[in-house]
Amino acid sequence: MARIRTIKPEFWTDEKVVECSVMARLLFVGLWNFSDDAGRMTYSPKSIKMKIFPGDDISGEGVHALITELSLNDLVFLYTVDNKDFLQVKGWHHQKINRPNESKIPLNPESNHGAFSDQAPPEGKGREGKGKEGKEKPPSEEKRKFRGSRLAENWVPDETQYMRLVKSGVSRKFIDAEHQKFLNYWISKAGKDASKLDWARTFDNWMIMAKERAAPQQGPRPIPPGSRNPTGYQG
Repeated sequence: MARIRTIKPEFWTDEKVVECSVMARLLFVGLWNFSDDAGRMTYSPKSIKMKIFPGDDISGEGVHALITELSLNDLVFLYTVDNKDFLQVKGWHHQKINRPNESKIPLNPESNHGAFSDQAPPEGKGREGKGKEGKEKPPSEEKRKFRGSRLAENWVPDETQYMRLVKSGVSRKFIDAEHQKFLNYWISKAGKDASKLDWARTFDNWMIMAKERAAPQQGPRPIPPGSRNPTGYQG
């Protein structure tokens, strides 16, 4: 069931949000309406497309690419429990919910890396994220270990990951070019958002987005000769 959610003015200038494309930002806000009161939902790109983009020319693969973009910017987290995929909105404590319903979706096994981590909510720090005296709660040692590590300057995908990309139809030249972009982006990125638990998985997500960007865009179909075309438009 869809729910009414709130959005704060700080959302529009948040560092994580402004790094996303316009479509990804719109999708992010739309996810709030269809997540439960814990910020979780079953992950199905086709279902999300029908709920948030019902009249738009975007495929399930396109929605997955946008979700990957949000994940790379630390706004959502995908996880699997019992071979079922789920999505967790990060920083969910920015939503002040009266009488929240108990979630029927299993908790992320790495729960400290999910919506209730010590990372700042995407709409700015509000009262909901503070203690009784209005002071930020210090992160626990248990939470710190889930922050991951920064990308090493000499990081490369291992041979298994590299060959899997090649066998999927990606050229070595394209992989090498995106690998260099990947290094440049993450090594130059500052702050705690530059740390990841699994850089190999982060690179997989990066390549999904890269292939989506490189895919040819389909324009209007040309009108066959002899068909009725009062405007004369040929696409």
